[in-house]
Amino acid sequence: MLTQARLKKLLSYQQKKGRRQSHLFLVEGTRLTQEALNSDWRVLELYYSRELNNSENGTKLLKLGREKKVSALEVQEKSIRKMAETETPQGVVAVVEKKRFDLDQFLQQTPEFIIAIENLKDPGNLGTIIRTADALGGDGIFLSSDSVELYNPKVVRGTMGSLFHLPIFYPVQLKEFLSGLKPKFQILASVPSGGANCSELDYSEPVCLLLGGEAFGLSDQILDLADEKVSIPQLGSAESLNVSVAAGILMYEIVKYKKLRTKGQILRKIPKEC
Repeated sequence: MLTQARLKKLLSYQQKKGRRQSHLFLVEGTRLTQEALNSDWRVLELYYSRELNNSENGTKLLKLGREKKVSALEVQEKSIRKMAETETPQGVVAVVEKKRFDLDQFLQQTPEFIIAIENLKDPGNLGTIIRTADALGGDGIFLSSDSVELYNPKVVRGTMGSLFHLPIFYPVQLKEFLSGLKPKFQILASVPSGGANCSELDYSEPVCLLLGGEAFGLSDQILDLADEKVSIPQLGSAESLNVSVAAGILMYEIVKYKKLRTKGQILRKIPKEC
């Protein structure tokens, strides 16, 4: 039975303060819950409705939960609706423990392509960037402390499960992190205009792509740490691209170069001084 005290505690995870104090967050819906269960993240509890238990997909999901030895409790549909933030939560909510990654261990694995993000505020943009990085084979993401919280429910939903597929370091003091990264990585700063053409750069070194916030882009102190600025050529009249769209284009160019290089099809190299 779900007590009022327990429900109140679960509802506290909807707030940033509650997530920070407990180191827990909520995941809703069958797809995200399944992604969490299939990952190496720790899922602590499942709350599900009778309707979910009576469905084929729900039965499979709950069986997976039992195999993972996750505590599961059937609750009323109205309790699910309170815990979830969408209008159609699909009858299941999971409690997941936040995960911290070891930076030294990560760097020892010699990553080839990482993304560092400063002062990004829109949860939808962050969710999309994480999902795109996962799809294109990014090795990891570093999110500044002044960005939207990684475990914001809209961010979690926007990742479509990619949150559980790649290392994401949050919160990160970017200036300190990038200063230590410089000897080993080519640090490229995304700027709306005036940078090198993204389709003409040499990405053969390990790359760290810097992405800035929606309103003001990258700060001067972070730009100063970049080896080069990079831009996407624009043919139309729009002042700039949405940051998640720009991120996707830049990530694709970098990954395309690296994959072609791996296959022996070296793209045209443009010296950095050009």
